Amino acid sequence: MSHLDNMREINTLLKQSGKKTLSQNEVHGLLTALVAGPETVTPSRWMPYIFRNSRSLKSAVKAVWFGRLIELLIESYEDILFSLRAGTFVPYLGESPEKADRQVAAKQWATGFLYGMHLHGAKWQESKDENLATLIAPIFYLADPEHVGGELGTEERKKLAGKVDDMVELFRYNAPKIFDYWNLGVKPELKKEYFRADAVG
Repeated sequence: MSHLDNMREINTLLKQSGKKTLSQNEVHGLLTALVAGPETVTPSRWMPYIFRNSRSLKSAVKAVWFGRLIELLIESYEDILFSLRAGTFVPYLGESPEKADRQVAAKQWATGFLYGMHLHGAKWQESKDENLATLIAPIFYLADPEHVGGELGTEERKKLAGKVDDMVELFRYNAPKIFDYWNLGVKPELKKEYFRADAVG
């Protein structure tokens, strides 16, 4: 099954769950940040982010769709790991060709990415590296343009708003660079040790 097929089925299962969940675009952004960052974050920590308003997943765990969802999420995680390492990464922004839909999807993807950043904890959040900050800047802006551009003048905000499409395009180039920043020289197998870590936890 292709990565695109995975994301389509993930979307279907999330809608069928009967729970309020992240969108498939947010899920892809979340998984991308999980893979790209400095830590190996276990599914037991990131699954609750997907079902953000659910106090417990105990009932869902027993459902057939939940097991299939886990399989697809793990496959997507590993697909993202491969594509980031190979430099072939493409963010999942839905399938609508409409510009407005793509921008909404990009905002969702960026929001999911920030959730994933948060799960890496202080090591990422407290980084002062200017190069890393530059790579993440378009993601921050697209997740919350009003907040990020709040201190700018009217003309500067207009200029930024006019560069949204360019910033969306940067996702595909910046994500592999973020991965390299944190993981260059690190064995990719370490990113797959979440099974053992979950078992221990």
